[in-house]
Amino acid sequence: MELEGKYELLIIRNKYLKTSLKTIEKIMDTAQVLFSKSLSKELGYPEETNKNTTPATKNNKTKQDQKQTTKTTDQPEEIIEAKKEKKDQNLKDVFKKIASQIHPDKLQNFPEFEKDYKKSLFEKARMALETNDYYGIVEVAEELGIESPPPNKEQIELMKKTNQGLENKIKEIQNSVLWSWYYADDEAKKLLMSKYIERLQKMHAGT
Repeated sequence: MELEGKYELLIIRNKYLKTSLKTIEKIMDTAQVLFSKSLSKELGYPEETNKNTTPATKNNKTKQDQKQTTKTTDQPEEIIEAKKEKKDQNLKDVFKKIASQIHPDKLQNFPEFEKDYKKSLFEKARMALETNDYYGIVEVAEELGIESPPPNKEQIELMKKTNQGLENKIKEIQNSVLWSWYYADDEAKKLLMSKYIERLQKMHAGT
């Protein structure tokens, strides 16, 4: 009963964090466009030449920097480790039930829109199995009306790590130069932009 209570709280927290992250990422998309225009104006460049000079993290990394570090920063260690672990039997059992309904081989006679939707669900379930993501499996199972077994202690711990990862990503975004600039007043915006351009100039001078 204690595990079920923790599970319910983790589920609620997970849904909140995922929704928050989606909202924040949409805001960042808008902020990036506005920042790029403002930076281009300050530098006197056409907007198109400035796509790789938008701050994305609190360390003032450029888009180009991010691309160079994607392989090491976009995959949390716990996810990589989870892929090496033996797959949880509960997850395997639920996945089999999911696959019996929506495996791509079983969708040939479905309308195209429904086929695409169920393929996306299957892919989500497959990735959840690969990473021992209990909540990911549960989401798909619930969507299909499949009953899931209660989580064990190991799954609870994995869900905690998942939530922590989401929290860390949200904090990283909210500590970024771009986020600070977007929510600053006009005077603070000018100061942040000035400091950012100064940093860019130092970076280019050092290359």
